[in-house]
Amino acid sequence: MTSIKAILFDKDGTLMNFHSVWVKAMHELLENMVGNNPDRTTILHQLADSIGLHGSQVAGDGILAGGTMEDVSEALFHILQRQSSMMETVEEFKANVSNKMVELTKKYVTDIHPTSDNLSFLLEQLKEKGITMGIATADDYETTHICLEYLQIKKYFEFVVTADRFPHKKPHPSVVHAFCEHYNLHPNEVAVIGDTVVDLSLAKNAGAGLAIGVLSGTSNRRQLEPLADYILPTVADLLTEQKEFIWNDTSKSLV
Repeated sequence: MTSIKAILFDKDGTLMNFHSVWVKAMHELLENMVGNNPDRTTILHQLADSIGLHGSQVAGDGILAGGTMEDVSEALFHILQRQSSMMETVEEFKANVSNKMVELTKKYVTDIHPTSDNLSFLLEQLKEKGITMGIATADDYETTHICLEYLQIKKYFEFVVTADRFPHKKPHPSVVHAFCEHYNLHPNEVAVIGDTVVDLSLAKNAGAGLAIGVLSGTSNRRQLEPLADYILPTVADLLTEQKEFIWNDTSKSLV
């Protein structure tokens, strides 16, 4: 039996439906950036392509899926810089994008949905079983706070690492090590759960006990399989029908 005492969750695509908010918000952001430029269609395509946004689909290995808002901003800035005379510095541009994403998150807040209908019930069960829980997200603090509050799950997470308030980003092992230090854990007592290769690479880089991929986000089984110990449809499948942890159920095989 695996001795897992804690779970470090990714947020978007793992706890929260990625596409329900971010695809809509990002398209609006790009539309606002381009404005009435005569080459509007071409520039929109280039902007979207640079971050891995293809219509309503998000590339699992793209910047939007696994990168930070800073990464997204840098990619967009370079496209716009080539297409027009940018008056903003890259730092000003990043700050404006961050502020706009907070506005858009609030605008589309009712489109924030959990990846499973019983998410709150699952988290309550994990808490009752003594599992320590944290979040490590590529999102920024303000938008993360809005999402967790709206989903009414913030109370389950004292430890939340966001890309704008931590010195390193996923998959740097210090993300897991900070979690372990905060709760006096060893990395092999932690399961890292996420929907991207970045999340599973975090688990491997930090020596986490388990790397668990979920198919509720932007990546598919083929992308996750090389790094995953388990691949689940959603986080709801962490517990079996008998309320056993998936890693303690001998009838369930590894990937």
